[in-house]
Amino acid sequence: VWVDEEEITAWEKNNPQPYQRDEYLGTYQDIHGTDDEPFNSEIQALAKSRIKDGAHGSVEAMGVSRQELPVWD
Repeated sequence: VWVDEEEITAWEKNNPQPYQRDEYLGTYQDIHGTDDEPFNSEIQALAKSRIKDGAHGSVEAMGVSRQELPVWD
């Protein structure tokens, strides 16, 4: 297989990938979320900044469908 390095570099610039492989979660980042976990990006942001907020800062939960959780609104 022959590839053109310049063509690949140009494609990379025109098609930036949403995954930051060197950051928290790397390739496994959930960039879209789901209906079950609509606040996934906020939870990931909390996980990244936990040190800034301190040990008793904001708290969220993952793993249970939002429709199955009690609502106090």
